[in-house]
Amino acid sequence: MTSILSIAATLVVVGASVAPPARLPHRSAWSVGSARLPAAGCARCVQTESWASTTPYADPPNQLPPWHTLARLQRRGILVHVTRSWEPSPPAWVYRKRPLKIERSAIHANFEGNADGRVSLWSASTWRAGSYVTAWVFFGAPVPAAADVARAQAELDGTRFPTWHVQR
Repeated sequence: MTSILSIAATLVVVGASVAPPARLPHRSAWSVGSARLPAAGCARCVQTESWASTTPYADPPNQLPPWHTLARLQRRGILVHVTRSWEPSPPAWVYRKRPLKIERSAIHANFEGNADGRVSLWSASTWRAGSYVTAWVFFGAPVPAAADVARAQAELDGTRFPTWHVQR
């Protein structure tokens, strides 16, 4: 007899095999990686994470904000973190498509845990290629330089989202 845990593990493996993470560009001086979350909230839920950082990534999967990495982020540093997810019965708003365009006016240093305001954050969510995408872009300064925003935007623009084929 197959246990519920085995079925859940199989579903995650099956989902993960047809649900590749976002692919961020492999540029020199950037630390790039990805992970699949084995327990994404429900038996059929699927979630992956990808990142590109100007400092080595030092946090476990599903750790947002990634405090260890942010502590090492230099003043001109950048961390782009992209989560892709899918769930069996999402609300209708999940399917809205929005551009992943960093607006300087939407960058802020006022977020939970950032008491000293040393780093800043821009985030957005959209539907892409069969998955719900959330992009978090952290900057090593409360007000990043225009050139740093442009570097982060280039990472987002170069990100590829292979189509997910998750069974509904």
